[in-house]
Amino acid sequence: MKLSLVILLFFPAIILSIAASSEPAANLNSIYYDKIMPINDSRKLGPDQKTEQIIAVYDHEMKYLQQDLSISSDEDVALLFKSANIAASYTMFFHYENNSIYIHDMASDLKELDRRNVSIESQYKDMFDAYISARMFDMARVLAKEHPSIDFGKTPEFLVDKSYSDGKPSELVIRSDRPYAILRSVDLNTNYRIVIVAECHVSRDAARAIEANTSLREAFKKGNAVWIQPADRTLNFEFVRQWNAEFPDEQISIAYRNKDWADIDFSRIPNFYIYKNGKLIFHEVGWWKNGSAPKSILKDLHDAGLLNS
Repeated sequence: MKLSLVILLFFPAIILSIAASSEPAANLNSIYYDKIMPINDSRKLGPDQKTEQIIAVYDHEMKYLQQDLSISSDEDVALLFKSANIAASYTMFFHYENNSIYIHDMASDLKELDRRNVSIESQYKDMFDAYISARMFDMARVLAKEHPSIDFGKTPEFLVDKSYSDGKPSELVIRSDRPYAILRSVDLNTNYRIVIVAECHVSRDAARAIEANTSLREAFKKGNAVWIQPADRTLNFEFVRQWNAEFPDEQISIAYRNKDWADIDFSRIPNFYIYKNGKLIFHEVGWWKNGSAPKSILKDLHDAGLLNS
């Protein structure tokens, strides 16, 4: 029987609603619909490739238009907002250094649309979500306060643990008995540290298999395993609580900022990293479709000294 290794890309194409009102100006319309959207919708490009190509188009052909929005039509400003929104979405996972630039452009575009009284609810929600993804919680709260009629959902509440160090790999820990999260840093410089990027049903299959196998469970325990959900535009505390109830030995948390986790690719799930004394020694992606552990992961665990033969 041929086994299938499953790797999911945690990078669905950004789905945008396109109003059927007036037609945008030809040049910007062409850049958006003939260049950016085909890249975004491509099934052949990986998320890293999409990121590279989208920000190249945006930076070279659209960015300069942000300098003076007053000369652009309503439709053009709306397209600039959509384009910056897509660029901001991709740079949550790659080219993190550009993320704040695109979020700033989104805010400028939305401010101009608001000034003209042509802004729409979905734009405010996209702006709110972008702030959440960048952990600009204060900005998200201000936006929600300025537009009380829009249901943005709640901005997260959390306490900062004394272990937290800005810029270090950090997680939001959610417990079933607390309405808030705990922000704490994760030490990768321990003797062993296994980091698993998880969220999808394949990740659940992996967690289920590990919990059911005594040797595997002990190996991941010995490796001080950290199961972590990527930082994205949602903070789904309920998902985390449900996962943790199902897998008490494979508790999952949420990455505070993806960019703080060096070496970690949050766009592929499940993704396994084994560190020893702060050095990455093994990396594997995926899990067998039948639920069993890939031999490559078993070999890595054995070679690292975490799993007996």
